[in-house]
Amino acid sequence: MTFIVPTDERETPFTHYGVSVKKGSVEDAFRAAGLLDWNIRMAPMSAVDPNTDQVVHADDRYATLFDKPEGGVGYLGTNGLKYCPIPNEDLISLASGILDDSDLVADSVGHYRDRRRVFVNFRLPESIEIDGSNGGVNAYLFLASSHDGSIPLTAKVLLMRMSCKNQLNSIFGDRTAPTVKMRHTSGARPRLQDIREALGLSFRAVGDFSDMAKRWLDTEVTSDSFAQIMEQVFPYDEDSSKAAVTRAINLRDSVEEVYTTSPTLQGLQRTAWGVINALVEHDDWGRTSRSSDARALGMLEGRDRVKRGYASAVANVLGRHDLLV
Repeated sequence: MTFIVPTDERETPFTHYGVSVKKGSVEDAFRAAGLLDWNIRMAPMSAVDPNTDQVVHADDRYATLFDKPEGGVGYLGTNGLKYCPIPNEDLISLASGILDDSDLVADSVGHYRDRRRVFVNFRLPESIEIDGSNGGVNAYLFLASSHDGSIPLTAKVLLMRMSCKNQLNSIFGDRTAPTVKMRHTSGARPRLQDIREALGLSFRAVGDFSDMAKRWLDTEVTSDSFAQIMEQVFPYDEDSSKAAVTRAINLRDSVEEVYTTSPTLQGLQRTAWGVINALVEHDDWGRTSRSSDARALGMLEGRDRVKRGYASAVANVLGRHDLLV
């Protein structure tokens, strides 16, 4: 039997890593999350040669340091000469401007990866309702920045089916999850004008996604087609090892169990929308070996599903490439 985290025990990656903005200002939420007064700065790097005790300076690398809220100095990463740190306070100004300039609602703020990445998350006030889909989809505008140079200042759309908390934008990639990025270079500070493009993309993406989801919902999947999709998503051949064959068969069976029995997919069997949500639900909530941190990171960063091509596999088997448009 496949273990799936019960729906009432699932938490979004925003609530896992962040503080909800329920009352007060965005600045209040930043303070509650311990993101204020970090005094982020760059410090020259050096090393001591263990053989000669000579101090060697790294002229092209700097350590990014900050004042820990609990006291002391912390290390956030190593960056080059062109890197320009963006204080967390700049994200407050940016977030406040977005709230004043749109119908978005501040949802949560937080940090992850040992404080190296910080985020502000906004929710569109209305969910996306798709007739017959057994659950609406919430759209979020997610702003994230890093202090170790691992990601630029990023604004992207996140789409989540709320009945199961499946995150759907990763499976469709940039088709429904447009992203705007701004590098941490000298003189580059986040500006509301730069983010307005992301806001325009987010609203357009919501409409595009609603149309796309309806096509998936209206597309029939037979038992034979479902089996072919599983074969393409979890393949093996005569040269595969015994362990690889067993793993592929077990994954096919597990996804089929989610597809046929999950309460969040009732009425969606025999539809492409049901198949794609079964794959996402199994991926997000069925891996018992993943810690809650690993699960939240996978959803937050969307690393897995685009590479595995779930949506393309379904469209290819069904001969419906219009599903991806």
